[in-house]
Amino acid sequence: MVKHFARQKTIEFINLRLGHVYGPGEEKYKKVLPVTIQKILEGKSLELWGDGSDLRSFIFIKDVVRSIVNALTSVAKNIDINVVSGSAISIKDLLDKAVEISGKNIEINQRESNHQKRDLVFDNKVLLSAILEEETDLMTGLKIEYEFMKNKYENNI
Repeated sequence: MVKHFARQKTIEFINLRLGHVYGPGEEKYKKVLPVTIQKILEGKSLELWGDGSDLRSFIFIKDVVRSIVNALTSVAKNIDINVVSGSAISIKDLLDKAVEISGKNIEINQRESNHQKRDLVFDNKVLLSAILEEETDLMTGLKIEYEFMKNKYENNI
């Protein structure tokens, strides 16, 4: 009896690990940015639980899409890539920047919290060297998301 074995192919992949994505379209979810922007648009005060020092690396949705498209034709193989921003921001600073972009005088009320501090910050060197030339600046992305949500809010969309 002769056994025929299929020729094994070398597995080639790029594993994209998406981080904290923000931008137009996320308002359907109860994430920190769309909730914050909605409250600002309604003229409501914001709540900051704990001291707000937890760090996050937000990446703009267009950068994520660009990374996925570029990964499809990349020569890089058999690697894991964190699709995240290289810049971290505290939740408190994020709220302050959202208020700044709005131009409104919105109060931020600090609330007691017993949660354990968690910093979610990742390295994006491989991302920038393999599939994304540059990332969108946080303030630029926040302004785009704010204007998108403001337009929806003002037009009852």
